[in-house]
Amino acid sequence: MARNLRVVVPVVVVATFIPAAIEIFVAHELPRGVAGLLTTTVDTFAAGVFAGAAEQLVHRWEEGERHIPLKGVLSRVPPVIFPLLAVVILQSLAVAVGFLLLIVPGFVIWTYFAVVGPVVVAENPGIRKSFRRSRCLVRGNGWRVFAVLFSLELLAGLVAFVIGLIFTSIGETGDNPIALAIGESLTLPLEVLAVAVMYWRLREVERARLSAAEDAVADAPAAG
Repeated sequence: MARNLRVVVPVVVVATFIPAAIEIFVAHELPRGVAGLLTTTVDTFAAGVFAGAAEQLVHRWEEGERHIPLKGVLSRVPPVIFPLLAVVILQSLAVAVGFLLLIVPGFVIWTYFAVVGPVVVAENPGIRKSFRRSRCLVRGNGWRVFAVLFSLELLAGLVAFVIGLIFTSIGETGDNPIALAIGESLTLPLEVLAVAVMYWRLREVERARLSAAEDAVADAPAAG
C-alpha cells in the first residue's frame, strides 16, 4: 500500500484539512448553530469520500493491481456518495443511541455495522440491506472485528493525546482545529483502510464457509 501514497495523501488532505480550513476561516463568521452544522456536514462528506476511496483502493489491491491511479479509485465514489453518507450518518446515530441506552448495545451495534461503508461501495445493495449485509458478514467474527475496532480507537486516542500535549506545550489548546486535523490525518487513513481490509477478509471467510457447505452437500449422497 505504501507505493500508493500518491492516491492516499490527496484524499487524506481533502478529508481532514478542508473541514479544518472551513472551521478556521469560515465558521467563526457564522452563528454557532449554523457553523456547527456546516463543519459537521463537510466533515461527514469528506470522511465518506475517503472511506469510499479507501474501499476501492483495497478492492483493486485485492484483485492484484499494484499501481492504482487516483482517478480509478475515485470513479466509484460519486455513484454511491449519497447512500454512503446516509449509512455513515445512520451508523453514527445507531451507535450513539446504543451507548446512551447501555454501553453493551453500543459496542454490539458498533461491531456488527463496522463494514457497512465498504458494503455500500463494493455491492451497493441499498441502505437498509447494507446494514443487514454488514451484520451477516460480521456474524461469527464479532470478537475479532471488535478487537480491531477497539485497537484503532485506542491508537487514535493516543495520537490525539500526544498532539494535544505538543500544542499545549507551544501555548495552543489541544482542541485547536489544526491539531485536530493533524491527528485525524494520521489516524483516519489507518481506520478506513483497516475497515476496508476487514470487509474483504470477511468476504473471504464467507466464501470459504459457503464453499465448505456446498462440498458437504455434494458429498452427502456419495456418503449415503
